[in-house]
Amino acid sequence: MVRSGEGAEKTALRVVMQGMSRRAFLRCFGVVVLPRISVQAKAILPSRQAIRRRIRWVFTFVNPSGVALEAQHFWCYLPANVPLVQSLVDIESSAPFQLLEDEFGHRVFAIEFDRIQPFSGKVVTATATVEMAPEATANLLEEPGAWLAPERFIESDHPLIRTLAQELKGDSSPENSARAIYEWVRDNVAYAGYIEEQRGALRALQERRGDCTEYADLVVALARSAGIPARSVGGYVSEWDFTPKAQDYHNWAELYISGAWRIVDAQKGNWLPVSGNYITFRIQRDSLPSPVGDAHRYRISDGLQVRW
Repeated sequence: MVRSGEGAEKTALRVVMQGMSRRAFLRCFGVVVLPRISVQAKAILPSRQAIRRRIRWVFTFVNPSGVALEAQHFWCYLPANVPLVQSLVDIESSAPFQLLEDEFGHRVFAIEFDRIQPFSGKVVTATATVEMAPEATANLLEEPGAWLAPERFIESDHPLIRTLAQELKGDSSPENSARAIYEWVRDNVAYAGYIEEQRGALRALQERRGDCTEYADLVVALARSAGIPARSVGGYVSEWDFTPKAQDYHNWAELYISGAWRIVDAQKGNWLPVSGNYITFRIQRDSLPSPVGDAHRYRISDGLQVRW
């Protein structure tokens, strides 16, 4: 599924700088680069063990109006850098771009067009190479509290969610509690197909229906309420190199159990699946220091349209 950029904040890039020092802004958002860059990232595994995927985009930008568009911007998420799990190795594009990064490891592909003539368009191709661990890798969680607190759409402190979480938790270990949460959400929430608005965990529990986002949010909220660090993640699931499509965008939960972040995908019915098939693009947080804003995949200037 997809959350398009249409609902994101349509403000200029300078808004991202509010509340940030100039040094912090520059550290987060990098500099202009050439049409190809090899990302200097530490290998997560010996090359013979790592899984590599090549991801290719063909972006078609269109000005559908009779007025020229000036200073047009486009931002979209690339595969994120997740310590010991996933690393963006290389990105190349047919047009100059910026590669932006925030404190959560998100990578953003940014393009600016000086001018697009009326009723015309531009095509930009891009290819990314990402390296992934084939299975969950043990790592120390330095700030577990950050993944236990309630957030927007993750209403882990609501009485309804707390009551159910305690019922599912019982006297079980975190692993058994996580399995009970996964099975309850898998068996009690009906898949409703794509839903444009993100509804959150509480509404998913009350209505017992939703799309992959609601499944993920409810698993995360129940896990946090049961004392298990958890996060909602968005990206793509693929065993092969691929071209991302809107309808293939997917959200899942990751729970920190047995010393590692482990995938729990209640909507697809996947309990602790192969990590290397799940490619993380976005980790959900209340506030992200990113020009993509609240959008799940991309953000674009008013007037300009994009297809891929």
